[in-house]
Amino acid sequence: MAGYVGHFYKTYENAVFLPLEQRLRVALAQLCKWQGTTTLSISQSELAALLGVTKEAVGVNLNLLKADGQVDLGYRSVRCLWLEA
Repeated sequence: MAGYVGHFYKTYENAVFLPLEQRLRVALAQLCKWQGTTTLSISQSELAALLGVTKEAVGVNLNLLKADGQVDLGYRSVRCLWLEA
């Protein structure tokens, strides 16, 4: 239970202080850790709901991460390339 509380407060702190691109990257890394894979089966709408932002904002920021070579995007999937290195 303490782990969940710690994660909740860290997520809240990130929502207040970090830009969306960094929040997205942190969320993707945490999801990959929990699922034990670097390729997530998740839609932009689901990511947006997790982060409390619009689907369009998630799409813009995922494309920025893709342009930096940090993610590979597919249909309802995100592959986190920086975690594979």
